[in-house]
Amino acid sequence: MMKIVFLFVAVLFQETSANFLCFCNFLHPYGSYLYECPSRSSQLIGIIYPPENTDHYVDLSSPHCVAAFNAQAPQGWVAIYYNSNNVNKLGYMFKDSGFLDRQCPGTLSFNVQNVVKSDKCTHHIGPIPGLVLPTATVPTTAPTQRPTAWVTLPTAHPQVNQQNICDGRRLEIGIVQHLTVFNADSRHCPNSAVADEEGVVMAYCKAPEVKQWKRHTNVMSDCKSIPKYSPISFFFGDSVLAGTKSGIFIECTSSSFVMARQLCSNMFLEKVTIPPFLASHYHVLQW
Repeated sequence: MMKIVFLFVAVLFQETSANFLCFCNFLHPYGSYLYECPSRSSQLIGIIYPPENTDHYVDLSSPHCVAAFNAQAPQGWVAIYYNSNNVNKLGYMFKDSGFLDRQCPGTLSFNVQNVVKSDKCTHHIGPIPGLVLPTATVPTTAPTQRPTAWVTLPTAHPQVNQQNICDGRRLEIGIVQHLTVFNADSRHCPNSAVADEEGVVMAYCKAPEVKQWKRHTNVMSDCKSIPKYSPISFFFGDSVLAGTKSGIFIECTSSSFVMARQLCSNMFLEKVTIPPFLASHYHVLQW
């Protein structure tokens, strides 16, 4: 019997799922095809291979698993997210007993509006396109505001010199392309699998869960000394808003600074200038 080792990720809140729904090939030894339309006569776009060994991790980049995409499909078929030659695609898979529903961790950044879709069939994409949470449904109602949750964190020792610098090149590309970040470690926006604000820091800075974040240099105390692409977050005293109002430092202005972030209200990466009355509460993050 095949032994499976799963990679679990931390969950900050009980109502938040830490993984995305995916479909894994376990009983098709020669692989199974992915199609551009829900029909075996349509163009092939890829293959889901079987596991190469008996002990393995499941994640979104695994060749024997594909992530579910929020789109309807005819009976027997499922919509999937697929990347081929760095092109993000919406495809379909005929799901039989040779596949298992799993929860896959991982991080993806892509423009959900520009996912390549075949023009040879009709696609019924949900109101909030993207990845799917294992137990989440996607209603058409507007997102609701979550109650504020504060987490008290330790302050980094002032003699610590280590700087956490984010992947600036990849971040800039994401901002230009208005990419949406999906991250399994973060909270998720209401009624979707889109990452909440801390997901940007986790995806581009390899940040751990929020409870491991430490408050370091105040951004406005010496803004010009803050390295570009440093992870930052809003603090009230020693408390952080559970990742809310976090992002990546870009540059100083005359009275504030510019940061990169993703909000649940728009669901894509952007650069914004922080209002001066809030700027003084931002600190560089360490972990």
